Amino acid sequence: MIAGQYTDGGDVTLNPHRQVNRKHVEIRGCWGCDFSHFHRAVQLLAEQARALPWSDAITERFGLERTNEALAAVEARRVVKAVIAP
Repeated sequence: MIAGQYTDGGDVTLNPHRQVNRKHVEIRGCWGCDFSHFHRAVQLLAEQARALPWSDAITERFGLERTNEALAAVEARRVVKAVIAP
């Protein structure tokens, strides 16, 4: 699923056999959403907040000057959720 890609990033090279068929990949695109989708998602988060407080998912906070470090930490899976606090 590619979500949030609202600008043309250009062409990509894709080998359908190797990168889609052999991996049984399903590709879907989505352009925008209906407000009701957002509303249902927020309701779900609110309902589950008691079982899993979302603030507990924040594993590290970074200052604005450490943004690249935060992105690298998430990419390397050293943190679950990094928050940039300017």
